Amino acid sequence: LAGFPAATSHAPGRAGWELLTAARREAAEFFGLSQPEGVIFSAGGTDALTMALRGILKDGDHVVTSDCERAATARPLTQWERRGRISRTRVEAGKDGIVDPQATLRAVAHRTRLVVRGHGGEALGILQPVEELARLLRDRPALFLVDASHTAGTVPLDMEAWGVDLLAT
Repeated sequence: LAGFPAATSHAPGRAGWELLTAARREAAEFFGLSQPEGVIFSAGGTDALTMALRGILKDGDHVVTSDCERAATARPLTQWERRGRISRTRVEAGKDGIVDPQATLRAVAHRTRLVVRGHGGEALGILQPVEELARLLRDRPALFLVDASHTAGTVPLDMEAWGVDLLAT
C-alpha cells in the first residue's frame, strides 16, 4: 500500500489504513482534488476551519474576509486581531447579500496570507461567487479558503478547476 506506515504491520492496522485511503480517494474525487493525501478529516466544519486558520496564519499576517462570515471563521479571527496577532480587512456584502469578488480582490495587499469566504448559508440561501473569486486570486500569493460547511453535498464544488486552495466542510 502506498504510504502505508511501516509501524502498522498488523491486520487491523492495515484494514484501517485501507479504509482511510479509500475515504480520502472518495472525498478527493467528490471535491475535485487530484491528490487524496490532501484530504484531512476533522470533527466537522468548525474544527476544519480552526485547523486551517491555525495551520496557516502566523503573527503579522493579513486576512481578507467579509462581513457575513459565520462565527466559526469570525470568532477566532476577531480574537487574534484584538490580540494584535493578525490584521484583517472585512469586505461588505451588497444589499443582495453577495460579496463582490472585485471588492475582495482590491482588499488583498502584498502581505495578505489568506482570503476566507463562506460559500453559502442556509439562513439567507445565498451562494457567494467563490469560483469567480478563486479565478481572480489565482495570480496572487494569498491562499484561498472556502467554508463549504453549508453547501457541500448540495452544490457542486471543484477545488482544482476553480483554484480553491483549502476547503472546509
